[in-house]
Amino acid sequence: MEKKISTAILASGNGTNAKAILESCKRIDTKIIITNNSNSLVLKVAKEHNVPSFVIPHEGKQRITHELEILETIKRYDIRFVVLAGYMRVLTKYFLKQFELNKPDYYGTINIHPADTKFYQGTKGYEFALGLLPGKPVRWKETKITAHLVDEGIDTGHIIYQHPIPIHENDTIYTLKEKGLKAEHDFYPKAIDGYLAQMVPR
Repeated sequence: MEKKISTAILASGNGTNAKAILESCKRIDTKIIITNNSNSLVLKVAKEHNVPSFVIPHEGKQRITHELEILETIKRYDIRFVVLAGYMRVLTKYFLKQFELNKPDYYGTINIHPADTKFYQGTKGYEFALGLLPGKPVRWKETKITAHLVDEGIDTGHIIYQHPIPIHENDTIYTLKEKGLKAEHDFYPKAIDGYLAQMVPR
């Protein structure tokens, strides 16, 4: 029987990647979902899947103060792995250190990014691929959704898996995002399971 890893999901937006993870991942046991956004639809996803959820807003707080509040909540659930699913905050080295790989039975923090992180980091990855950003007018022939470990940089961590998305001549930002999000929902759970399959002893 596959060992399941005690996991926390952090999300800020619509919760669609979190939903895909909850329904498809075989190697994690999601103990808790945390959001910094009280309007995030991930709260509905958590309720539908009977996962405890917490809103921990960041407004008006220093980054480390906010992270300490998250860690205090996470501590109650013996979390060994953190999955970012549209979490729109940059995590500090202090937070990441709590789950770092050199600690026994800890598996780090993973994120998904809608671009090839070797070429583009930050928000608006699909806009980048279409050449829509100021100073970056090149339209690419494909973009690559990237699953990567999280370090203290912005989308600079070790790449685990990538999934290509072709960009056609008639693609717009709307069609590319639609294709990309659909691919994310399929790709991210598989990337998580594949990563843990290599990391966790049978």
